[in-house]
Amino acid sequence: MNCPQCGTLIPIGTSKCINCGAAVRTSDDSAANSDIKSWAVAKFQEYKLLIIAFAVLCAVTLPCAFCIGYRAQWILWKLGL
Repeated sequence: MNCPQCGTLIPIGTSKCINCGAAVRTSDDSAANSDIKSWAVAKFQEYKLLIIAFAVLCAVTLPCAFCIGYRAQWILWKLGL
């Protein structure tokens, strides 16, 4: 970004020019941040159903797998294997 008064190259994130001390507006940074936030919200909305389905699947499958595994061990123990 360049200073609006003297044209000096200014690092991103600074609020004043390092050459002349003029105030630099930072609305470009806030616009970029809002674009990133809106993109993240849109992606979350897009994958929200998939995330919920995965969470429900894990909540149901893991206890069932534990019970089946425990039962299989018990059966093998009873058979003497």
